[in-house]
Amino acid sequence: MLRGWGGYGATDGRFLEPFDIAVAPDGTVSVVDDRRDDIQQFASDGTWVRTLGRHGTGPGELNFTASIAVDADGGVLNADWDNHRVQS
Repeated sequence: MLRGWGGYGATDGRFLEPFDIAVAPDGTVSVVDDRRDDIQQFASDGTWVRTLGRHGTGPGELNFTASIAVDADGGVLNADWDNHRVQS
């Protein structure tokens, strides 16, 4: 079965340029958005849960964010390209 959610936009639950996706062991879906410079998390049914990060250079902030992965404990790892780091 295919499932979809979101749409174009800058508000929570929507996307400007979704770049990568990862699914946690509990079914939580994390989507990194390259233009919004954030990571949105959704329940397995597509319900928006929370947004992680925002544009910037400080801890927890993202700048030209890219690939995402989720570890066995559900921790999110993100390649934060223009900040030259990986954040978790």
